[in-house]
Amino acid sequence: MYQYVGLPTLSMRRLKRTILNAEASAVKPVVRWTFCLMVFSLPFDLPRAGLPLEVTTLTACIFLLATALQPHVCFRRPPKAFWCFVLYLYVYVVSMLWHSVGYSRIDLQREQGKLVFLLLQAMVLCWTGYNVMRDQRTAQAALLTLAASCIILAGIHILGLARTTTEIASNIERLSTFGQNPNSLARHLSFGALTLVGLGYGRSKRALRVPLLIWPFVLLLIMAIESTGARGSVIALAAGLLFFVLGGEQPAARIRNIVIVALALSFAIWMSLRSETMVQRFEKSIDEGSMAQRENLYPTAWKMFLDRPLLGWGPTLNMWELGTRVGEADHPFRDTHNLLLEVLTVTGVIGAIPFFVGVFLCLLAAWNARAGPEGVLPLAAIVAILVANVGANLHYNKLFWLVLTYALASGHRRLHVLKEAQKPAQKPRRAAVV
Repeated sequence: MYQYVGLPTLSMRRLKRTILNAEASAVKPVVRWTFCLMVFSLPFDLPRAGLPLEVTTLTACIFLLATALQPHVCFRRPPKAFWCFVLYLYVYVVSMLWHSVGYSRIDLQREQGKLVFLLLQAMVLCWTGYNVMRDQRTAQAALLTLAASCIILAGIHILGLARTTTEIASNIERLSTFGQNPNSLARHLSFGALTLVGLGYGRSKRALRVPLLIWPFVLLLIMAIESTGARGSVIALAAGLLFFVLGGEQPAARIRNIVIVALALSFAIWMSLRSETMVQRFEKSIDEGSMAQRENLYPTAWKMFLDRPLLGWGPTLNMWELGTRVGEADHPFRDTHNLLLEVLTVTGVIGAIPFFVGVFLCLLAAWNARAGPEGVLPLAAIVAILVANVGANLHYNKLFWLVLTYALASGHRRLHVLKEAQKPAQKPRRAAVV
């Protein structure tokens, strides 16, 4: 007769090797929780805190310091998109030096130094964040942290604690909290709602055992968003939710997702119709073509790009030139309020090509990640952030870079799962024994 020999030895060796590799690549708790601290701080933009740097910049520095405790994990090989963004940063600095004559004023030099620091920090966060979110526990902890942070902020906002109001030129009062820009507040809350729906229904493995428990919090977040009057955030949330219909491996799961998306969108529309601020702002957009001066900024910024198409106008200087051309006495400098126009007017085509190639690679990674552990959530998130960038410039915003990084990490994990599945099973040796 025959019996297998060597099987226990081979299995134990392989098991030990797998355990050692897993331990070597696992993210240490101190790195994971400092990363989650940074994620938790994202919605809490405190412009009136009196700090030398924003809260998110300080928490990002804490996380980057913690990465020094595990450099072999945090600084592993970066993705291809990272090098595209590094090339863009190089062109960004070259554009700044090329237009150095325009930075004679001290306040411009100080502002430009801050923006270069923010972009450099974003690049390092893209590298290290990609590597730490390759760890499933860290990625899930970050998503739960973002959702919890947005829920807490929405509760504070709805209760009226630390509430502030903003009155724009059209005399429409908008609510906010902690002195934040209403658009920024609503943008973070919309991603909190999107993350909650994704944790319950968008991933291949649910992070929540009872997904129905998310709905009171999703409704709370939508109510808070509507009170800010932020039209772009509502549209971005709707765009992200629509992509959840692509999730679900079985027909029943897809039908469930369609029902979930329909219910969420119906509630968002119903709340918009009940919000006087939101109704007035949408009516002004439809009836008068008013988009908070974007109808003037966009064609002017495009004309600026055509005037200097190769290397742009330089960072910060493009805002002053745009403000001068628009001609508003109370706004000497103006943001482009559009990511594409911002990149084109800052660095021209030379900088825009590597930047948007990097964004495309992130989008491609999110598309491929649909078949991986993170499911359709990375795709929904990156679509929502790109839609948000149509009416806003999130060039230096850490939420923007977090979403791109999450998409890249999710795409890598999907490839890792495929490689593991395609490995041939190791056959045990067989020996004849009488």
